[in-house]
Amino acid sequence: ITLGDDLTSRRSDSGLDPTGLGRWTWVQIAGKSGFATILVSAYRPNNNRRDSGSVWNQHRRFFLTQGSDREPISAFDQDLLQSIAGWLAAGLHIVLGIDANEDIRNGSFCRQLQGLGLREGILSHHQHKSPPATQNRNRSRTPIDGLWVTRTLEIVKAGYTAFGGACPSDHRGL
Repeated sequence: ITLGDDLTSRRSDSGLDPTGLGRWTWVQIAGKSGFATILVSAYRPNNNRRDSGSVWNQHRRFFLTQGSDREPISAFDQDLLQSIAGWLAAGLHIVLGIDANEDIRNGSFCRQLQGLGLREGILSHHQHKSPPATQNRNRSRTPIDGLWVTRTLEIVKAGYTAFGGACPSDHRGL
């Protein structure tokens, strides 16, 4: 996570996925009157078992070397949801930017985020509009990337960039 000059001085803590797999990273920023927010950037593996170099297979091998038979997507979901629940219990606000590799409107992981009280910020801000595909090989207008926020955060502006608009990528900037 990169913070601009206006937020760097507000950084109070940071961390990453405790497995060391790089599944997510986070930074805590302090606001006024004790208002603290965790900014999280996460990548949820795609179920690609055929490609031996896929993130799913890399994570599968890691868990097996640890003596665990954890399925990588389920492990990601359980571990990140546990972290989010802990931050919420500590009274922190959450902004989660995630490549979920599933439809962020109704996928299983996204329903679990809703169960924790988070909402997808861009789609909730633009409820009347059809979302674009967020990955350039997707031709079905299915958003797989999202910004999930606690309901206590007010969304003033939200949207998507063009492909490559934020940085060279095959995903839209959020």
